[in-house]
Amino acid sequence: MVEQGANGWFDLYKAGPDNVSLHSGVTWIVGSDDPLAGYLVVQNAWRYSHDLGIIFTLDCQQTQLAIEGEQDKEDTYIMQDVHPREQRALSIQIPPLAEGVHRLTIVYVPDVWL
Repeated sequence: MVEQGANGWFDLYKAGPDNVSLHSGVTWIVGSDDPLAGYLVVQNAWRYSHDLGIIFTLDCQQTQLAIEGEQDKEDTYIMQDVHPREQRALSIQIPPLAEGVHRLTIVYVPDVWL
């Protein structure tokens, strides 16, 4: 799709109770006070480089997640200068949640500085 001129962002994310038992999807069922570990892979399918803002929402509310290699939690995580066809991965830690069903949604903001 990229070579045919598709424009957008491709993504893949997985999460689970630990780094071994990850699965895809947007809904996870967890035990009481269990954190989730996961990762997000993003690929630029635009023809030009872009800065990409990433907003995480948990149960329809914006949330701050711990991202490996980052010292502070941010409301919007920014990937700077993502080149065409380039893939980047984030390792994320979702804080402990109450027992039940939870939904993680990722919102992308291309050219976030504009």
